[in-house]
Amino acid sequence: MEAPPKVRPTSVTVIAIILIVTNALGIVAGLATAGIPQVREAYEKMGVSVAVAIVWAVASNGLVIIGSIGMLKGMNWGRLLYLVLVPVSIILGWVLMGFQPFSILSVVVYILFAILLTRPQVNAYFSGEGPAASPPPTPVQE
Repeated sequence: MEAPPKVRPTSVTVIAIILIVTNALGIVAGLATAGIPQVREAYEKMGVSVAVAIVWAVASNGLVIIGSIGMLKGMNWGRLLYLVLVPVSIILGWVLMGFQPFSILSVVVYILFAILLTRPQVNAYFSGEGPAASPPPTPVQE
């Protein structure tokens, strides 16, 4: 007999959707701004090639999107991918481009999401021990 589906905590759904949307926008923005001369000049001043910046933007944002889809499917690897990749990405950004004040927002959001993604009911969901979904209501026969 197949186990009933797990109930996904609302926080997981909200976080995953936010991550999918914002990281998709990050890919679009990274690709769209690559041809702007001021952006190219800014990367050159930081000693970062535009090609490396584009590859990193697409790869890191793409991996977060993949991890977020995994979270929606109850796959713990999706949560772990996000929890490991984002701090590495933030630190790598600081190393390559220097500390940027706006990155503080990324750190605050990451900490908030990390707390929400490691709460007991969320851990239970990802471990397969979460509450089962209620079966659909049976129609009333008259």
